[in-house]
Amino acid sequence: GWFVAVLWPFAVGWFAVAALTRLYTADSGPRWRAAVTCLGGVTLALVLRATFTSRATPVTFGIVALVFLSLATLGWRVAARGVVRVRVRSST
Repeated sequence: GWFVAVLWPFAVGWFAVAALTRLYTADSGPRWRAAVTCLGGVTLALVLRATFTSRATPVTFGIVALVFLSLATLGWRVAARGVVRVRVRSST
């Protein structure tokens, strides 16, 4: 249904760019790799969506997708790192 039609371009875009940036395999530069993967993945997803589905891809949709995916995939990492720092400071 509609969920798969919306999801597949983003899944393909994310994992294709993640493979190119070696997001899940490289130890160095995780922030840079995650940021590039997010931006590139959403960009590729929007191109795939416009090319292979009959759905329109307005600029607003791209902005909302980028913000949501950034928060969902990168924001929790920032929050978790902050929690760890607070716990370390309070234990010393």
